[in-house]
Order: sequence, then C-alpha cells, then structure tokens
Amino acid sequence: MDFKEYLKIELKKPVHQYYDKNGNSARAVVVRGLTGEVIYQFKDYPRRLKYEISCFDELNTPLGWFIQLPIMIVFAPILPIIAGHHWHKKSLKEFMIEYAESVKD
Repeated sequence: MDFKEYLKIELKKPVHQYYDKNGNSARAVVVRGLTGEVIYQFKDYPRRLKYEISCFDELNTPLGWFIQLPIMIVFAPILPIIAGHHWHKKSLKEFMIEYAESVKD
C-alpha cells in the first residue's frame, strides 16, 4: 500500500465528535487541501492582525511588537499563502510519519 492509498483510508475513517472540520488539526488541513488551507488562512488573517493590535500595552509594549505589526500589514497579501503552504505540508508530514510507522509493523 502506498501513501496515497493510506491517506484515503485514514480520511474515510469515522471522525470523533470533537473533530472540527474548520479547525487546525492535521486531518482538517489535509481535507481542506492546499487551496482550501490558503483560503482558510486568508479568512483567519484579519483576526490574527486584530489580536496583534490588541497586544499594544502603552509603555509596556515589547519592541518586537513595533517591528512585527508593520511587517504583518505590509506582507498581508503573501503571509497567508506562506502559512497555508506550511500548515498543509506539515499536516501531510504528520500523516507520512504515521504511514511510515504502520509500514514498519
């Protein structure tokens, strides 16, 4: 059995009641696919940006915040693409590790 067959079998297994198809579990990310994950990251990006803005704490704000926030704003068109690619690749890697362990047995 190759990895693609293994992945199809794993994704057909019943899901637990706490499974969230809109979550960030490896299964949810793989089911969404690369394009779906990039779209998910674009939809989630304003929430993350809003959170970062809310971290402003007047004089107690760390210096990194003043560097990070402008970078997040300037690179807003490409950061979700990079994040989507990263999370999709990482999720496939998790399934690949499980596949390698099952082949060993």
